[in-house]
Amino acid sequence: LHPKIKDGSALLHAHTADYLQEIAKPVGFDELRALDADTYQSAGSYNVSRLASSAWLTGMEHVLKEGGSAFALSRPPGHHSSPSTACGFCTINHAVVCAG
Repeated sequence: LHPKIKDGSALLHAHTADYLQEIAKPVGFDELRALDADTYQSAGSYNVSRLASSAWLTGMEHVLKEGGSAFALSRPPGHHSSPSTACGFCTINHAVVCAG
């Protein structure tokens, strides 16, 4: 399966609009933005996190349509973040996005 970045509406199942706006703010190429003690963003972090969520969603959609199983090997892992905070290297909670 080859996921493509989906629109951000599914992310609202897991996160507040304010939080998503915050993590979507641009980060310079040579910068790091601390979101918490463990979690930092660099220039490509937001798009990589969105692509990871898209991979999870693509896998879930495939299983629901075709049956079988799917595995999304994604970084960041995405299971620690809460609706309004990053945590444990995770900015988007991909599992909750899929459950939404």
